[in-house]
Amino acid sequence: MSMDKDIHDIDSWIVAMLDGNITESDLTALRHWTDASEANRDDVYNRVRSLFAMEMEVNPHHVDVDDAFQRFLHRIGDEETESGKDQVEESSSRSIPLWMKVVVAAAIFLVILIPWISYHVITTHVESKFSAIAMEAPDGSQLNLILPDSTEVKLNSGSILRYSQGYGITDRNVFLQGEGYFKVKHQKEMPFKVYTPELVVSDLGTEFDVCSYQDDDVARVDLFAGKAGLDNRLSRQGGYILQSGDRMTMDKRTGEMKFYRNVLGAEDRTEMNDLYFEDMSIPEIAKILSRSYGVRIEVSQRLNHVRFYGFFNRKEDTLGKILQSMSNTGQIKYKYVKGKYVMY
Repeated sequence: MSMDKDIHDIDSWIVAMLDGNITESDLTALRHWTDASEANRDDVYNRVRSLFAMEMEVNPHHVDVDDAFQRFLHRIGDEETESGKDQVEESSSRSIPLWMKVVVAAAIFLVILIPWISYHVITTHVESKFSAIAMEAPDGSQLNLILPDSTEVKLNSGSILRYSQGYGITDRNVFLQGEGYFKVKHQKEMPFKVYTPELVVSDLGTEFDVCSYQDDDVARVDLFAGKAGLDNRLSRQGGYILQSGDRMTMDKRTGEMKFYRNVLGAEDRTEMNDLYFEDMSIPEIAKILSRSYGVRIEVSQRLNHVRFYGFFNRKEDTLGKILQSMSNTGQIKYKYVKGKYVMY
């Protein structure tokens, strides 16, 4: 691809992106080009800002066009002689059309006075044009995926991960329902963030696991490498920092958080096959087994306050074996009826 065609394509992609008409293939090409280097990211930002500036409505009654334009000429003529500057200013004031002065004045106004406004307006506009991409691991299965920025994700059973088509261009935000293990491709200028209804976990160069199923009373974050920022959306408190080896659990009913040292290694959590039932109620265990094996499980109210300790591996242990182990305690019985298990 030639340089001129390359630049033309990038401009076309950006215009289509801002208009909300970009195709999936062009968006992928723009994303790959943007992620190729820091210089490319800066170039895309500058092009978006320039396009935004050209589309701004400029009211000449509120902008001193001649003054702005003469100041522009003065800035680019600093190295010329006084006579040379006079000649340039005199010649320019006679030959430059008004429309060009308006464009220059608008550019000076945006670049010097309100660059931060243009940045936030552009970001909001672009984000509103992108629809969400959803990746799902159904009950009884797991899903490995690589995001456009090379961040690696593993979703556990019954989990959904959503992110914008603008991921990697406007932000690196993902929205999780369920459990996901993240090995993050760190970018200081555009942090990676995982949102759940209760938490925001921000990458500071990290490898971590987030677990927050909709029907669970507890959310959990385990950090295995680096550091991560943590914000509590329920209590509206932020600024917590997790270090490697830290675990945080949250009571989703109250927003209360507790911090521990993690007893599991990254390899154990990455596999997502280990099932730890530590003094857990039978209804909670049933929810975990149901989504892990993709089988419906009902629990009698009689078992609501019965608790169980146990450790299993769903790759090695069948659901029948786990239920039989629980039944061996003498507190629980189970049966299989019409396509579902009933614990009583």
